[in-house]
Amino acid sequence: MTVYREGSREGILQTEGQADKQEAPVVEIPDSLGPDGFRHRRRRPAVTTGITERINTGEGKIYVTINEDEYGICEIFSTIGKAGGNAAAQSEAISRLISLALRSGVDPQEVISELKGISGPSPVWEDGELILSTPDAIGKAMERYLQRKAGKQPDAVASENVPPSSAGSEPKTLTTCPECGSTVAYESSCLMCKHCGWSKC
Repeated sequence: MTVYREGSREGILQTEGQADKQEAPVVEIPDSLGPDGFRHRRRRPAVTTGITERINTGEGKIYVTINEDEYGICEIFSTIGKAGGNAAAQSEAISRLISLALRSGVDPQEVISELKGISGPSPVWEDGELILSTPDAIGKAMERYLQRKAGKQPDAVASENVPPSSAGSEPKTLTTCPECGSTVAYESSCLMCKHCGWSKC
């Protein structure tokens, strides 16, 4: 036989007065969660409105379509490269996951902060802005869309961040040299390092 003194273990022995004072804790499921505890996405309406933006990336031009419903941004579509290619498959996967997150109540700013800054092997300059990768391009397109919607001018990039050779010309691809770590440039159909002479054609 085990004996517990009153108050030594919670819920074991209570006097009548204490039992009335203590209530069982109530666990509330937030309204946005289903009875199974998971967040469920809202249905896509038959008609949405939005814009499509073309952005140069190291993998080619990407077309980012941003649509919204009555609650805000609800879906992203992105197209890059040829259908069936790796770049197209990856951008489609990213767009589907973004759309799922947005329709499940995730703040678009959180999605943007996760995408912006992701680096790829071939960043490019476009209109004074460094596009690091396909996900970075999608995040920046979303950010510009929200800035325009709020009546703000999209963030301008400081002119000192723009390499002199990129002004008014096709975007230059930049990446890091595997030999010395310096920046390499895409010239004459090759990646070339001006510091150590490494090249890849």
